[in-house]
Amino acid sequence: MADELRKLHPSFTIEVRDGSIGGLTAFQGHYAYIECFRAGNDYPEPNCVAIEVCVRNLDMEPMLSTLDVSWGGDGISPCELASGLDKEIPWGESAVIEIQSMLPRLSSELSKALQSWETTYPSNQAKE
Repeated sequence: MADELRKLHPSFTIEVRDGSIGGLTAFQGHYAYIECFRAGNDYPEPNCVAIEVCVRNLDMEPMLSTLDVSWGGDGISPCELASGLDKEIPWGESAVIEIQSMLPRLSSELSKALQSWETTYPSNQAKE
């Protein structure tokens, strides 16, 4: 997915990342995401947009808590994004099936967000 996005949107840096979250809280989660951003952008341009998957309560009853496409906290978002999960899902086969079934829609949503970003905030240079 990240390689395809890089081909379709060469003005963006697209990275695949993961990490732990909430280590000092009851949240105790792990997340994975594909993040898209453009270096050197200025307000009001957004700082990033990403597909994110998060599982929380790893030390108790793990729950798929996040599965969506969302804008970073800075800048003005050029379009609205559909949310992912209606409710948290206990981690297991049903959560994996939900991820697999939603990824095509989320990928399309991310591509739509990048197209809207490019239209609203044109870049002078495409990445090499």
